[in-house]
Amino acid sequence: ILNGKINAGFVFMNCSNITLDGIEFGNNITSHAIQIAGCKDFNVKNCTFNGTIIDDTNGAKHECIQIETTNYAGQPYFDESSACYDHTGCYNIAISNCIFNNGDEVTTRNYTSIGNHAYDEDNRLAHKKILIERCTFKTNHYSDIRAVEYKGAIIRNNIFDQVNEYNDQNSIRISWQNEDIVIENNEWISTKCAIASANQQQRKNIKIINNIVKGNISATGSAFQCYNTQDLYIENNRLSTNGVAVYFNEGVKSDAIEDILKKYEGIEESVICYVNDLIVLEYLV
Repeated sequence: ILNGKINAGFVFMNCSNITLDGIEFGNNITSHAIQIAGCKDFNVKNCTFNGTIIDDTNGAKHECIQIETTNYAGQPYFDESSACYDHTGCYNIAISNCIFNNGDEVTTRNYTSIGNHAYDEDNRLAHKKILIERCTFKTNHYSDIRAVEYKGAIIRNNIFDQVNEYNDQNSIRISWQNEDIVIENNEWISTKCAIASANQQQRKNIKIINNIVKGNISATGSAFQCYNTQDLYIENNRLSTNGVAVYFNEGVKSDAIEDILKKYEGIEESVICYVNDLIVLEYLV
């Protein structure tokens, strides 16, 4: 599916038991390659996404795969009073073995590969049992994965291979309310920020385990940025960075650790372990 000029390549709403396998998307122009709204038991596997044109007026709204509720603003295809707009979230969505590349031209970067850019006030924490695994992410303009309103998600065994000059780029962005997120066994070749649990909404029970971050491309970046998070666990991650290894703000519910972390700014490699509500950084020679 190449050079599309429609709202989305595929739109699914209130569907179940769907599998998309082995499809290639390229140079999408106006919106999403795949739009998943209020669906359950949905699989996307072995697909390739080769760029979204981001320099038009709606560029900031592009996700290759959008996961959202059934709401009129997201799917304005029927009368706004239709019963189909019942704000149902998604359940049991699996995305595996997919590749997210740049497009053919400079203007065809993927803005965000997987996620959403808004939440539904009528159904917070709408999306449950989300799995993203064994995917490869190349340079994106904003995020590779933008988790919005997930309750129960696993992001594991993915490769993030990119060099990105954009200041707002985070590989995995945990946005607005999220609960019970596990990010494990992923590898970053290069990124400004590997994981950002960001903005003013509270997040709960976020686990970052056994990941490898080989390098930050900016001294102003950090491997992990953690804001306003309750029950945050960071265990056995291997980091090489020329910036800050881990950055916290006062919204993180744990012991006061900022002074501890400042000592490790600029270290080349460290292992971070979470033990009894205290972050311990052990420098590796």
